[in-house]
Amino acid sequence: MEVKAHVIDGMYNSLDDEVKGRVDEAIEKIVAAKKLGGKVVVVTGSGPNLHEGVTTLIAELIHKGVVDGVSTSSAVICHEMAGALEKLKIKKLEITSRYLSLNRSKYSEGDKEGVEITVTLSSRAPQGMFSEKLRIHTNSKIQPVIEVPVLATVLGKINVSPRP
Repeated sequence: MEVKAHVIDGMYNSLDDEVKGRVDEAIEKIVAAKKLGGKVVVVTGSGPNLHEGVTTLIAELIHKGVVDGVSTSSAVICHEMAGALEKLKIKKLEITSRYLSLNRSKYSEGDKEGVEITVTLSSRAPQGMFSEKLRIHTNSKIQPVIEVPVLATVLGKINVSPRP
């Protein structure tokens, strides 16, 4: 398939400067994660007449090796994956930093159940950028260990003063 760079450039150039900045930041983070051997996971919901186009785009990004996994709504899973996923169980969680801690808790909404994983940055973390990995050990035969990049920039103390 031929990449039509002029179409992509036209779409990018039509964005507001603030949105361009967010796109550029997302690209930088994806490239940084990939350079460190990390994985990129897309977390997306669904909406009327939206999810088919988005999942098609995500599928192409997976095919090109930009995206490694997807977390999405139950509606997308039910409609587009038709229950083809195995029930994933988390055996163990690991984090590669002494400045990050993990909390695992049960999640439920109606008749849906799951696990919520919260990553917390310690107040003792030094200033600067760092990249760590969250390792999720699962019962999956296809991918028993899922590595999720955790990128952070610690800015330090911020002081705010009200205007007189």
